[in-house]
Amino acid sequence: MDGLTSMYAEARYARVCSPIRTKRCFLDGDAHAAQADLDEAWDIAERGPMRLHLADIHLHRARLFFREKVYPWREGRNLNGEFVTNRTAADDLAAAEKLINDCGYHRRDEELADAKRAILEPQVK
Repeated sequence: MDGLTSMYAEARYARVCSPIRTKRCFLDGDAHAAQADLDEAWDIAERGPMRLHLADIHLHRARLFFREKVYPWREGRNLNGEFVTNRTAADDLAAAEKLINDCGYHRRDEELADAKRAILEPQVK
């Protein structure tokens, strides 16, 4: 990806995947719009070297949608690259953790730990 294309992708990503906008859509009851924003942001980040953004998207998806009866991203690739139809928010957390560690993106460690407590611990009890 050349410099101009990369700058365009970054600007487009920032417009689409504003955490505030996505969360506001979700909290206002428009989960479909929040999901659409996250899907578009994923498409942008996946095309370029935007692995940190992919980690953020995994975190946003898990945090916002873990209570949904049907997880919107239940179909997709697991950490082994296999296509599965039973993905959960826990899978997005695992993918976020892998990206965070692989990229040294430890700025998100606290957010990841908080998400794991909120999403995974209630399942243990």
